[in-house]
Amino acid sequence: MQYVSLRPSQVILDPQNPRLPDGTSNDREAINRLIDDGLVNLARHMAKTGQANPADLPIAMKHGNKYLILEGNRRFAALKLLKDPDLADDDENQKSFRRAARLGAPPKTI
Repeated sequence: MQYVSLRPSQVILDPQNPRLPDGTSNDREAINRLIDDGLVNLARHMAKTGQANPADLPIAMKHGNKYLILEGNRRFAALKLLKDPDLADDDENQKSFRRAARLGAPPKTI
């Protein structure tokens, strides 16, 4: 097994993830369907500590020129939202992720 550090821009979320309803067709839609209070808290934690939980490595597979995240979709969604809060469709969520991003430096890779 090969270990690679991945930046959020290198990955796409798995539209077949069990947390997502059927019919999720793209990354932005997946991100918005994963947003809940828990995702904001996860983003805050990642921004404060500068890391994701190192005990829970994501699982990804090469998918064209990107990596498809099979396990770790919420962590990558949180990172993507910390980097670009405008990915959230809702103004309140955008504000929440902007505030979380100001707490520190989230990890650049997982």
